[in-house]
Amino acid sequence: MIDVASAYGFDLKLKTQEYGQVSLQEAIGLVDTRLANLREFYESGEEALRDTMFGFSRGVNDFIELCIHARDHVACSIELPSLEPEGRFERKLTTRGEVISMLTDFFTLPEEVLAKRLMSAP
Repeated sequence: MIDVASAYGFDLKLKTQEYGQVSLQEAIGLVDTRLANLREFYESGEEALRDTMFGFSRGVNDFIELCIHARDHVACSIELPSLEPEGRFERKLTTRGEVISMLTDFFTLPEEVLAKRLMSAP
């Protein structure tokens, strides 16, 4: 289990913006804020990505990234060093509960255990 992860997002030029270290509860709060602030339309693709795409990192090649397309469609990408064959896992999450569950696993499971769980997921 990790106590904190580095949170990040993007600015209007799509450059990475570091938000600092966050706990699991703070990460859930960020998800809830982004879900609550989701709009139907954005002025530009850059504005949409700034407001809907963010992630949490435990280290190099060890992160979870979320992109909220709609309240019932959150694209989730996880990269882990021991995740085979390509080091990346992607899934469409359709409920807040699924998002929170995936975040909780990322924050609470050791990297190798999380990788095994993801590789055995349907």
